[in-house]
Formats: sequence, C-alpha cells, structure tokens
Amino acid sequence: MECSAESKDRELAESLLSFFVESKLKESFAACLFTCYELLRPDVVLELAWRNNLMNFAMPFMIQSMRDFDEKLTAIQHKLEEKDKKSEHDEKEKEKKQQEEAHAHVAAATLGVNSAFIQQPAQPLLMPPLPSQMGGMGMNPMGMGGMGMAPMHPGYANALVPVSAPGYAPSMPTMPYY
Repeated sequence: MECSAESKDRELAESLLSFFVESKLKESFAACLFTCYELLRPDVVLELAWRNNLMNFAMPFMIQSMRDFDEKLTAIQHKLEEKDKKSEHDEKEKEKKQQEEAHAHVAAATLGVNSAFIQQPAQPLLMPPLPSQMGGMGMNPMGMGGMGMAPMHPGYANALVPVSAPGYAPSMPTMPYY
C-alpha cells in the first residue's frame, strides 16, 4: 500500500483496492482507503463498497471526500465573489469617469470652449532648430534671409548684421518685379 501511495499512480492504487475487495480483505480495503486517499476517486470507492457490501468501511473515506469537495468549492466561490466585486468596482469607476468627462464637455459647451481640447494630454511645445543646427549655408528655417536682416551663418548665429552693411550678399537672389 505504501509503495502504491508513494508511486502517485492512480491506476495502481485502484487495482490494489480491487484486489483487497476480491480477496475479501475488508480491513486492508479500509487501510488502503486511508493510505492512498489522494489517489483514489470517490466514485470508484463508492461503487466498489456498494457492490461488495463494504459501505461501513468506505464511509469515513466518503465523508472526508465530501468535506474536501466542500472546502474546494467554497474557496472557488469566494474567489469568484471577489472577482465579481472587483469587476463591479472597476465598472463603477469607469462609469464615474465617463460621467465626469460628460460633465466637463457640457461645462465647456456652456462656456464656449471647444470640447475637443478637454481631457487631452498636453503636447510638448517644440522649438524649431536654430539656424546653426540646420546644417546649411546660413539659411534660416524658412530658407532665406528676411525681415531686413542678413542670413545667420553657423559661426555667427546670434550676430545681427544690418542689410546696408558692407559685403552683404543676400542668400537668395532677388527677383525683379515686373
């Protein structure tokens, strides 16, 4: 019996139980139920005991099996209830968030604010690269000198040169107006 229990082989344990029933070894049948409890299926034990008039020997096994089934079922029921409570709580939070968003849109509409800008994440403000970072020939981001100033050269990014300065050459040729 101990070898059968240590082997963790269900078929071996059930065949050993059948052997004890066929050999009319009632006490060995009861001992096998105790020793191989985790391997034996309650339906097999109940059938063998009922057909061979061994219900009194099998009753402690059946009572313990029912107790184990009840504990497992109760544990599963508690887990399901916790999961249901959590899902209900998540649903309520989601509904509350939707209501808050709806109230914000209604408030924005009454104040004349475009509701598309509400509840949107802030976008980072990007600065255009400095002309010295453009990598090209003294061109500002627009590609030409403008506003009466000479184009900024990489070495002189912050130097302002008036248009009337000697040696001034615009970066783009000027087109005559027709």
